[in-house]
This record gives sequence, C-alpha cells and structure tokens, in this order.
Amino acid sequence: MKTFFKIVLAFVLLVSCGEADTTIFNGKKTFLSFSSNVYSLPVEIDATGSLDVILNSSTVSDVDRTFPVTIVAEETTADPLTYTLPATVTIPAGSYTGVLKVLGADNGLEESTVLTITFTSTDETSSFDTNKAIINVTQFCPIENGKFEGIYRLEQTSPASGFGKAFVNQNLQIKKIGDASSIRRSFSGIYLEDAGVSGSLDFAFDLLCGSTVLSNIVDTGLTCTAGSPPITVGPGNVAGTYNPNDDAVFFLTITEFVQDGGCGAAPVQTTLKFTKQ
Repeated sequence: MKTFFKIVLAFVLLVSCGEADTTIFNGKKTFLSFSSNVYSLPVEIDATGSLDVILNSSTVSDVDRTFPVTIVAEETTADPLTYTLPATVTIPAGSYTGVLKVLGADNGLEESTVLTITFTSTDETSSFDTNKAIINVTQFCPIENGKFEGIYRLEQTSPASGFGKAFVNQNLQIKKIGDASSIRRSFSGIYLEDAGVSGSLDFAFDLLCGSTVLSNIVDTGLTCTAGSPPITVGPGNVAGTYNPNDDAVFFLTITEFVQDGGCGAAPVQTTLKFTKQ
C-alpha cells in the first residue's frame, strides 16, 4: 500500500506596531487574482440569481483601475440567455478589491452548465498566476427549511479504489451553508481512512432540483510522492440524486484522484449514500 505524506502549510503573520504603510499603485509590482478559481451561480427555477466575483489586488491606487472581462468560449457551455456578464470589473481608488456582479436567469436552464471568464491587464506592472475563473451556472429548487440537515449515516455504495474506501461507514453531521434558503450543505469526514490517514476534510455540495453536485475541488493535502501536487477530489462525472420531498436518503458522486498526488491513480467515480438517522 502506498505511503501518504501530509502536506503541512506554514502561515506567517507579520505584525508591526503603529499604522501599516499603504502601497500606492505607482510603478510598483501588482499581483491580481480572482478570489476563487471556481464559483457557483445558483438560479432558482423560473426565477433569477446573482453572484459577486471578487477581483483582488496586492496594491491600492489613487485612481480607479478597470479591467476588461471576457468569456473563454472554448471552455464555456452555458447558454448566453442564462447569464449576464459585465464587460469590465473596476477596483475603485483606495481599494484592494473590485466586484464583478454576474446575473443568472432560468431561460431554459435545466442542468449545471459552465461559464469560464478571464480578465486582462495591459499594465506591465501587473501580473497574476491565473486570470481565469469557472462559474457553474445551476438551476435549483427551493428546499424546505430544516431539510437535508442533521445526523446522517454515510456509506460508500461503489467499489473501493486500490487505496481503500474514500470514507469508511460512519455517522456524520450535514450542515447548511448560508441563509435559510440556501441549497448548499457540507460535511466533515476522514478521506482514505482505510489507508491510515487521519484528520477531517470539509466537503460541500449543492442540492439542484433532484441532483446533488460537489460544489468545490477539495485539496486533501495528501501525496504518495513527496513534492508532488496533492490529491484532489472533485464533482462526479454524473450527478448524485435526492428526492426534494423526502430527505431520508440521498446520494452524492465524487471524482477521486482528479490530481493523483504522484500515486499513479486514474480518476475514480465514487458514489456515497447518506441515510438520515
């Protein structure tokens, strides 16, 4: 069996006395980035939705900074009728952040689709690791308050990978993320406990009109080879299922080894069953 290495990240907090110096955008190097690489734009069935995409800057400026925003056509499946995207995003003078408000509309939206966007900067003093973001445009149905929350029994119904089950059978708590109308839920569990790994990871998923979809790429912090990028877990190739009128049981499918952490493992489709206790 492979040996897993836990990646430990060290965070250094720099604290100084007195007032912090403010960097003014005046020929200094500036790093720009979206606040996340992946976003979710939930659109209520027969209604609308909205999403704030944040653009961060490592410096402030004494003037507004405006950046063009474009669609990456070859990486986009969303119908233009289901979203409205501004042509630019502006970081106001004196601010480190700009807000790009993306609107969604249920104009024939029946399944999760992808809108990939990018910003550009012609300023030679600006740079970025990545200037793209993926927005999952998804239809959702309202969920009665209190449903799909509480203690559930987790069981893996698909065969284990060569590294063991993704999760051993266990009781865990499903929590709501967001306000009373939120469709997002989360749970914490030990991934690859069969392989002797310890420590919980947080997984979030969305309830989308009968379908369940993992809402984020989970960095497990695990590798088989020291120095390799970590194993990651992502949404399944096929959505899981739930009954909007009965929260007794639901299913979630995930993709294991999206990045394989140097393990030589191909992506694996894993289905999880949740039974309310």
